[in-house]
Amino acid sequence: MQLSGYNHDYQIVIFNTIMKALQDHPRTLAIRLDLRFPDIETEAETDPRVITRFVKSLKAKIGADLKRKSDIWGRNLSCELNYVWVREYGEINGKKHYHVLLFVNKDVYYSLGDYRRGNGNLSAMIRQAWCSATRLTHPDFLSLTHFVQVFHLNKNKADIVYQVGEVAGCGDYLAKNVTKRYGDGERSMGSSIL
Repeated sequence: MQLSGYNHDYQIVIFNTIMKALQDHPRTLAIRLDLRFPDIETEAETDPRVITRFVKSLKAKIGADLKRKSDIWGRNLSCELNYVWVREYGEINGKKHYHVLLFVNKDVYYSLGDYRRGNGNLSAMIRQAWCSATRLTHPDFLSLTHFVQVFHLNKNKADIVYQVGEVAGCGDYLAKNVTKRYGDGERSMGSSIL
């Protein structure tokens, strides 16, 4: 039986994660993305730890990039990674995938960078982290990461309530009940604040 509407608890977690991200970095880049699996069968698709590996890999990549940038820029840079992910299954093919919101320091990462580049920018680090988590050959599976939308949040701007509302509204897609499989023994949601 499919449920309609939104999971209110998920909406609260999403909103609280947005607020935590703004607390960490008053200027925040928010990224909404999808992480998919290939059409071929892989062990990663049945491994509930794949999303944990993705987050861990991305944190490591950001940490290494911050060290490099700090050395080049001559400043001590920081970037707390805040995130929300949900596990879903396609309505037509029943294939598992993840919807994700990532939040990073906009003073370090203003944008995702050139999507065509294989390294040297935030979009490449995110794609590499997913390939690492799924243990799939990086260049062959770049398209498994789909960037949906990017938001710039600035806590010091007069329209911050509107900005937060825009991201929370986008987050509602993650909170929808349809395509979730509650109670199957795997978590359907994770967040940096949980």
